Amino acid sequence: MNSERLISLRGVTVDLPVQETRARSLRKAALGIAVGGVLMRSRNDHVTVRALSQINLDAHHGDRIALVGPNGAGKSTLLRVLAGIYPPTQGTITTNGVVNAVFDSSLGLDMNLSGYDNIAVACRYRGIDRATMEGLRPSIVEFSGLGGFIHLPMRTYSLGMMARLAFAVTTSIAPDILVMDEWLATGDATFMEQAQERLRNLVDEARILILATHSMALVKSLCNKVAVLDHGRIAYYGPLDQLPAGVYPPLD
Repeated sequence: MNSERLISLRGVTVDLPVQETRARSLRKAALGIAVGGVLMRSRNDHVTVRALSQINLDAHHGDRIALVGPNGAGKSTLLRVLAGIYPPTQGTITTNGVVNAVFDSSLGLDMNLSGYDNIAVACRYRGIDRATMEGLRPSIVEFSGLGGFIHLPMRTYSLGMMARLAFAVTTSIAPDILVMDEWLATGDATFMEQAQERLRNLVDEARILILATHSMALVKSLCNKVAVLDHGRIAYYGPLDQLPAGVYPPLD
């Protein structure tokens, strides 16, 4: 197996602000926050949540990594750090290759533009140049299955139609590093079958997969490594078959 290191995280810490909350309201805030991070008070009396703390992780060509842990453990935050959406508060992250994030697929879309024009917007948001976008657009339109609706404003779309177009754009290019928040399923049965096949092709072509999931069946079918997160820290990271007994989650 190629041992090329494509991802390196060193001491990555992420603090997220709790909007409109001061330290004097800390107890009230703590009761209302559904997150497994640590509540902290800053010098200016603002409250933040330490969503990730001192994350060290290396990923190499061929790694298929499952991020597991209870809700609020930091899985989605870590994916957003890897995708470049959240900058680390502390620490460094180095990636070598194109990262494609298959989540928050509606980011960057303009409800007042047509679906056709939004393909260009979404591609630009994801760093895809215009020439490449023009080459991809016919297949994106076809895969979305929107037909004539592709030329109508997106504000006229149902949520399902938006999801289909966003999914078609997001999965149009095979990346070096594929990060996913759960295994997506959207639309009617026919589209779901097509989407599942497309996702599996992306996984096969990607040099690295990092998947946040609660499905142990999916972990065992796709992944060779597991990172167990607990309150924003890594409790275990290593081969799936060496996961110590008693560490979340049970894989039997």
